[in-house]
Amino acid sequence: MIAAAWVTDPLARERLAAAITGERRPRRSRRPAILWCDSGQDVMVAVTTRGANAVIIELAGFGPSDLASATGSDISHIEEVTRAVRGQHPAVPVLVYAPLTAAASRAIVTLARAGVANVIIAGHDDLNHAVGPILARAASACAAEDAYRILSAVASPGVAAILNYGLRYGARAPTVADAAAALHVHRKTLAAWCHAGGAPSPRVLVTWCRLIIATERLADARWPAERVARVLGFGSGSALAGLIRRHIGLSRAELRERGSSVVVEMLARRLADGRERVT
Repeated sequence: MIAAAWVTDPLARERLAAAITGERRPRRSRRPAILWCDSGQDVMVAVTTRGANAVIIELAGFGPSDLASATGSDISHIEEVTRAVRGQHPAVPVLVYAPLTAAASRAIVTLARAGVANVIIAGHDDLNHAVGPILARAASACAAEDAYRILSAVASPGVAAILNYGLRYGARAPTVADAAAALHVHRKTLAAWCHAGGAPSPRVLVTWCRLIIATERLADARWPAERVARVLGFGSGSALAGLIRRHIGLSRAELRERGSSVVVEMLARRLADGRERVT
């Protein structure tokens, strides 16, 4: 992961850098890199041309006393940058780096409407080895949202509902029965939706959703396959590799290089072809 960090305070930079580079990580995994930015324009350049796939923005001026606070124009500018990043690069998460104060909390509520994915609490998360996992969860959530945006455009409404559930909860290793219960229908109804929409079975759709999330972890965080399989409920690295070969036809090494977008594109073509056949 490459994070574009719009953090100008020297002490805040030092704490954040120590939190990201000093965290314990799985062997052979790649540590996140930081591209320091001094303005919103620097952030956009980092995302557009320098490969940044996450953004961290500091809320300056929100100390514990709450006596000093950022002006409305400052928040408006951060909101503008957040909307620009999320609008032009939907898979890139934007996180706020802020202290746990009342004033900061009010600002975060405003920024959440613009698309901020999560918060890194200054003085807490950066001291408790939590920044890496927060970045990984935010990246997975935004990748899932972007995948749903692409897939729902070519899927029937019923199939889109299954995909929405599978992408939202894929990290929890859901079953078809779980999806049916969440959508308040019988599992046979899910099968009927898939048949009518020319889509694969519900079980296959849920598996593809889980593989999209797994591929994101493999490609972005460079986690070993065994760790990805264990965290996401695939049982073992060999079981995950078997599902990748069966459904996607690529090796884990190829997926690491190409990322989850290739899996989304494959499924989108399959769904579009299926709908065309049934119509």
